[in-house]
Amino acid sequence: MINKLDIKRDAIEKFLMRVKDSIKKNKKAAIAVLSTVLVLCAAAAVCAVLYQKSVDDSLAEYAKISDDFDDSVRKISEDIPRTMENYDLLNSKINEIKAETAAKIIKLKEKSKFGYIARDGYYLAAGYYLESEKNEEAIKYFELFIKENPESELAPLALFSIGVCYENSGNFDKALEMYLSIEKKYPNGKFNARNLYDIGRMYQKKGDLAKAKEYYEKVKVQHTNTLHSDYATARLMLLNTKPEEVPAKK
Repeated sequence: MINKLDIKRDAIEKFLMRVKDSIKKNKKAAIAVLSTVLVLCAAAAVCAVLYQKSVDDSLAEYAKISDDFDDSVRKISEDIPRTMENYDLLNSKINEIKAETAAKIIKLKEKSKFGYIARDGYYLAAGYYLESEKNEEAIKYFELFIKENPESELAPLALFSIGVCYENSGNFDKALEMYLSIEKKYPNGKFNARNLYDIGRMYQKKGDLAKAKEYYEKVKVQHTNTLHSDYATARLMLLNTKPEEVPAKK
């Protein structure tokens, strides 16, 4: 009786012999294929090394930019006493540093090819511009980030930040437009409670108290036992008593 294992071994041996004979008959082609495979493997290894170096270099430069920012803020805080009289001067100087830092990050992002900075650099820079009260610049780079990364988890937050920039600039119509777009595109997003509450605030600023109440009610129903639900409840109480005296801000 023939052993099945022997049959299988014979089949494998026959296959290997056929491969060997084929290589002998096509020796030049086989060498060429092998050489190509080796070259491709070497190229892949080099690309991997260069990719990692590029990522590491951009992260190291970003870390230096961050450290320089911290050092500059620390020095200004030491040079200018933290008093009420110096508040505006100190704030202005720090905002200048934030704007300079944003410009450095943009430059780094635009020369980076791979990794975190290449992907999220515009978002990081826009954040510094927002904090430095340069709303136009912040909007520009948040929009560029969204254009490059429409599916990013940070995209809804970038949209929200654009709304904040418009609100800071006094453009409540555009701020409302941004907040409404977030509600439509990300109805179950992480910032839904805050976004619905801010939609209510924008309607209230515009004098549309019926719509303001509608959105404050949405916050209460959809996000019970949250901070923004408490805010909405407080605003509704005021709107239902003396709407003309409701403050515009929180």
